[in-house]
Amino acid sequence: METASDATSLGALLTRIGDAGGRYQCDECGLHSVGWYWRCPKCRSWDSMHPSVFKWAERTDEGATYAARG
Repeated sequence: METASDATSLGALLTRIGDAGGRYQCDECGLHSVGWYWRCPKCRSWDSMHPSVFKWAERTDEGATYAARG
């Protein structure tokens, strides 16, 4: 059963995902991209594009603060 706090946490996570401007980020230069590439189109680094959702999900303190204000 879903609780109100679960819904709030999920809402905060989805808001951060939408506000970030891309689903993937280059570890070398920080480029955000909607698509995934073997080689970053900006810095040309190989295998540096990774899903950035997991990076945003680690910032739970910010999400809790944002959710409390919302």
